[in-house]
Amino acid sequence: MTEFTGRPGEILERLNRLYPALIDLSLDRLQALLARLGHPENKLPPVIHVAGTNGKGSTCATLRALGEAALARACHDIAASGGCDGALPYCGATGQRG
Repeated sequence: MTEFTGRPGEILERLNRLYPALIDLSLDRLQALLARLGHPENKLPPVIHVAGTNGKGSTCATLRALGEAALARACHDIAASGGCDGALPYCGATGQRG
């Protein structure tokens, strides 16, 4: 361990003692916690969480375009097979769902 002197040195020494030099970047601890909680993440609806400083708008626009293209393809395939009997109420809808 590197020796530091003076007040800043004391702080750095304390931090070096409190926090290990190696950081575990794996997801093992999180997976163990989720297992102990009964895997609540499996009970959530499908969600895409977009966060960060830059690029959220373009990321959301891309995800929306992909979703709309997939829905259009699904609607086309269902219509070609004889209809969906209301299974996909938003087929052909434009704009945002209310």
